Amino acid sequence: MRARLLRAGHVRLAQEASAAARRADGLQGRASCLRRTLEDLKSGRTHDGPRLDGMIVYDIDRLTRDNRHLEDAIDVVERHRRPIIDINGSLDLLTENGRATARVVVAMSNKQSADTSRRVRRKHRALEREGIPTGGARPFGWNDDKRTLHPTEAKLLRAAALGILGGAPVRASCVRWNEQGVTMPRGSTWSTTKLKAVLRNPRICGIRSRKVRVLNPDTGSENERWEIVYGDDGEPVQGQWERIITEEQWKALMEVIGDNTAPGSGHNSRKYLLTGTLRCDKDDCGTAHRAIKAPKSANKPDGFFYYACPDKGQGGCGGGTKIPGPDAEKAGTGRGRRS
Repeated sequence: MRARLLRAGHVRLAQEASAAARRADGLQGRASCLRRTLEDLKSGRTHDGPRLDGMIVYDIDRLTRDNRHLEDAIDVVERHRRPIIDINGSLDLLTENGRATARVVVAMSNKQSADTSRRVRRKHRALEREGIPTGGARPFGWNDDKRTLHPTEAKLLRAAALGILGGAPVRASCVRWNEQGVTMPRGSTWSTTKLKAVLRNPRICGIRSRKVRVLNPDTGSENERWEIVYGDDGEPVQGQWERIITEEQWKALMEVIGDNTAPGSGHNSRKYLLTGTLRCDKDDCGTAHRAIKAPKSANKPDGFFYYACPDKGQGGCGGGTKIPGPDAEKAGTGRGRRS
């Protein structure tokens, strides 16, 4: 079968793309690649036009480790009679024996993946309780070892935190850093959202934390937030790295910028009614206004906010008219905030 397909010249040799390549194609993970390939097999054409008669994978593991996706693949093969085989020819979803073998192999591979994930989670929890930094990109303010302070970034981050405590806006640091060419560890520019995420992480004051997702049962929104890791004694776990500010300074910082969760990948309902409707009135701007929480120094009621143009780090100008949110919503809708 493999030889016949290769001789025909209308077969796709499925190679697993890197995460960066999948993102460039607008795909989110291996499952997205499989779904697009199956759609191509149904039509008998690749998404860019050439004829397609079948697919060869390196191994069944490279096709899928999910029984649901395997059944999708089997359905396409049976209905459209376009084979999926492995590079050794031992897998053939056109035959009954091949399908039975694939189901057993995928079920075992799925269990192995689940066992590996469970062991990794346990390992990470153990490292968290010891205050040991784990994988991923280095955090801004620290060196590649994630323990010692970066001589330049740590000073910038400390100055930003203390400046905000002194009444400076968060966006001031973002604009200044972007103008100076100071980037995040992976090279992206700064925005108020990104800087607040760094400042809200208890790591900055030497406390071990982890990122968790929280589901709002009322709105269906899924949000991310930093969660402090506590030891068996009920006290926050101290991280094995140098801190940038004190715990007292970090708590005071949270009083200023708030510990609001960041939007995740859930289906979010609109919180501020006129977001994206109001526009900046400054010449040559016209950027959509965003809701901005009133600072403590404004002496406004809890939850009071303004509609204003986002700063330069977020695509706006940071100027123009600042509009009191509650008044704008009453004028714009005739009924004010949603309950």
